Amino acid sequence: MALIIRILLFLASIVFTIVLLIGATTGFAKDEFQLDTKEPNFRFYTIEWIDEVDDSGRKYVCGTKVTTYD
Repeated sequence: MALIIRILLFLASIVFTIVLLIGATTGFAKDEFQLDTKEPNFRFYTIEWIDEVDDSGRKYVCGTKVTTYD
């Protein structure tokens, strides 16, 4: 009898945990945002590699520089 009660409590805790996880993940999914734009936004990017020279004279890339133009 005690084994059956433990099994039922275990299954009930699994169901309760699943319900809590579903509630936590769907609570933020219902946010809707409306945006009325009157003109299109065209954005252009330029990407430049930042090269450095190590002690043996070989170049390596240590980053990028991104510039945006509206």
